[in-house]
Formats: sequence, structure tokens, C-alpha cells
Amino acid sequence: MNLALNARDAISGKGTLTIEVNSDEITEVQNGVIFDTKPGKYVVLSVSDTSIGIDEETIKKIFEPFFTTHLSVERKSLGLSVVYGIVKQHGGFTDVSSKPHQGTRFKVYLPAVSEWKKLEKLSEKEIKGSNEAIFIAEDEIAHRDNATMMLGTLGYKVLPVADGLEAVEVFREESDEIDIVVLYVSMPGMNGREAYREMQKIKAATPVLFMTGHSLDGIQASFILEEGFDVIQKPFTLVSLGRRIGEVLHHNRKGQGPTAPPAGESGTLI
Repeated sequence: MNLALNARDAISGKGTLTIEVNSDEITEVQNGVIFDTKPGKYVVLSVSDTSIGIDEETIKKIFEPFFTTHLSVERKSLGLSVVYGIVKQHGGFTDVSSKPHQGTRFKVYLPAVSEWKKLEKLSEKEIKGSNEAIFIAEDEIAHRDNATMMLGTLGYKVLPVADGLEAVEVFREESDEIDIVVLYVSMPGMNGREAYREMQKIKAATPVLFMTGHSLDGIQASFILEEGFDVIQKPFTLVSLGRRIGEVLHHNRKGQGPTAPPAGESGTLI
């Protein structure tokens, strides 16, 4: 956002702002010569504009705190120093190129990680499904679609619904075919806890995994630990979701109680 706002302010009259994402690999030869960073694969976010450009002396100071080329008090900000700090905290770096009256391009390099490589290193037995049927209720469509895609990739049949009320109605018809229900805690109308209570009336022994973005000691999710339910906290990765589903199914088959909440993992987040 800071890079986009800076580009807007630097464009006089009509202009073009271009945002691109690609990948790059920094080699040992480039390291220390062109870039002050570690060799490796990076995801690159490029923000370029058709602005008046930045001269060489200004580029040398551009990431310093409180440095600004804006004359009005209202326009002074920590924009580029904030960009620099955020990127550096994530193990990345920022490169800028510009010529007067020829535009400016900022390139943000962030270390690349491969969730698929991590997935390949884990045994299929640990996180892959065997065509079990998963019933998932999540009111946020983007999260629901992503979770459905993830679980499908891992080899599960997925039945997604949008809220607690719909979940109970569909479960009433499909309960015999469902191996596990995954319920988001904070759904409108009927929340996850209320929906599961209704499901238990239909099929008492249904395994459940609750999803929440809240702290487990907060008012909305405290019941999970108090009542001994299994839980996965957002944001989660493909690997952690697959492992957690597998754990719940495995413990249920053996007639054991809930499994311990997992520690956070890095990777592609949902």
C-alpha cells in the first residue's frame, strides 16, 4: 500500500501503476555484489510507475526514517522506512531503480518456501486421506473454498456449507455418509458449537474438528478446551490441516479422546 501511494503521488497527470509478482533466484555470484542478502529462491513483488522518477542522491536516502520529498506536513510519512523494515523482518530485501522522467520501480524480494516440498517430505500415511467424507461449515467463502481445495488435494471427499443452520439441515440428510465434521466457531445465526450440539442429537458419535481465529482462552472459543474438543487455529497450512484431520480420524477409530492442539507451523496460510 505504501509503495502504491508513493507511486500515485509521484505521477503527474495521467500515468500507469503496474504491480507484478514473479520469482527469482539470487546466486552466490550476485550475493554481495548486486544484492546484500542470502543466496536462494525469492518471490518478487514489483511496483513500478510512470512517474517523474527519483535522482541518484535521493535514492541513497530513500529508506531512511522521516526522509521525505513531500513539502506539505500532511504528506510526510514513514512509508518507505516501514516498507524496508517489514521486508527485512521477513528475511527479504528491497531494490529500487529509477531515472528522472522515466519512472520508478521498487522490487520487494521475499524468501520463497514450497509447501509442496514440505508435503512431499511427509509420509502419505501422515496427512493423506483415503476418500473419507468431510463435512465443512465455514461462512467466509474464500476460507471455505480454500479449505475445500486443500482437503480435496489431500484425497478427501468434501461437502461444504455456508453456516450453522445449513450445516444441521444437510447433516440430517447426509450423516450416515460423513466421517468427520469441520466447523468454524464464529458463524452467524447458529455458531459452530450450537450446530454441533444439534448434530449430536442426530448422530452422537460424530468426530468434530473446530476451526477458530480466536484465542482459546477467549470467550468465543474457551468451550473448546473446557469441553475437550479438537481444534485447529487460523491461519493454518495445507500440511497442518491434513495432519490435524488425520489425527482426529485416527483417534476416533481407536476410540480415544481429543488430540492435543498443534503448535503453529509456517507455510502457505489460509
